[in-house]
Amino acid sequence: MDRPKSLPLSLGLALGLLAVSAVARAAPFAYISNAADHTVSVVDTASDAVVTTFPVGTGPYGVAVHPNGRTVYTANLYDNAVSVIDTASNTVVDTVAVGEWPFGLAVLPDGSALYVANFIDSSVSIIDTATHTVVDTVLAGTNARGVAVHPDGSRVYVTNTNGDSVSVIDTATHAVVATVPVGSQPRGIAVHPNGKTVYVTNNDGNTVSVIAVAGALANNSVVATIAVGAGPIGVDIHPVSGYVYVGNRDSGDVYIIDSATNAVVGTIPVGLSPRGVMVHPDGGAVYVSNSLSNNVSVIDPTTQTVVETIAVGSVPFAFGEFIGPLDSDGDGVADTLDNCPLIVNPGQEDDDHSGRGDACDGLPPGC
Repeated sequence: MDRPKSLPLSLGLALGLLAVSAVARAAPFAYISNAADHTVSVVDTASDAVVTTFPVGTGPYGVAVHPNGRTVYTANLYDNAVSVIDTASNTVVDTVAVGEWPFGLAVLPDGSALYVANFIDSSVSIIDTATHTVVDTVLAGTNARGVAVHPDGSRVYVTNTNGDSVSVIDTATHAVVATVPVGSQPRGIAVHPNGKTVYVTNNDGNTVSVIAVAGALANNSVVATIAVGAGPIGVDIHPVSGYVYVGNRDSGDVYIIDSATNAVVGTIPVGLSPRGVMVHPDGGAVYVSNSLSNNVSVIDPTTQTVVETIAVGSVPFAFGEFIGPLDSDGDGVADTLDNCPLIVNPGQEDDDHSGRGDACDGLPPGC
């Protein structure tokens, strides 16, 4: 599908996206968790077509893709478990018991651990992705829900919905090193690609809190509060423009925030009750799951309009980072890992589905 390339929202965004449009679109898959029919719909982002739908656990809400693109995880709310999915076969290859009502989840950049927020337990389960076992459980704030990871892998950020706060976890020690008060009923969370700020959607407050985590103001405190639409949940940040996309459940739209000024610069109507929001890794599109429309809206970030609507399963949430990494050369290895000697290549044995060759299983993550 050719997306229209008309005048952009701003000249700065247009210049930034020139680098994206100058190369061929890579085509990872988007994994949309359908909470009501307990399935995952797989969308080919090159064609924006659903290529398959398969069953997972009961009530899948959160989704995370391993950095190597070969494993996907869903948090199954009513099973108190995480499904481990092999993307080659699109089948569940393991199930990991976690805390009560797992919701959001995220994988460390080196792929070594998966962090799962358990809503009822107010805890975070840490899963070793090589062995699919829980290696630690961290007490967070009240009703942990959303999870995001700092680009350098040193910190994990967890929203505490009924604690009106964000817990900051040190990934080396598994200790909560800070608790940051935010707005009312925080849900979604995303870290800016530059690693300096964290954006938190406050569902009941209809705002987004901006937390400074690096630079001169790096004191884990809120430096801005931005009014958005009604009932914000999903949030993600464009890797080139730095624009922040916020899905508002109750107003059925996406607000666009310029992260340079923290000002709202646009509003895009989407489907009913948008939940998950993610920018395509190449920056060429924004995907929004609409839970009451049973579809996904595809936004062209140069025109800031919906250019495609994809029918999926029942009550799609896709809460988290639900699109796989780029693999521009099609070798089965994510672009970021192409030169990593510890990452398994096609044809090599990988019995435990860790994303690394069996000969490397006893070595540190390394990449």
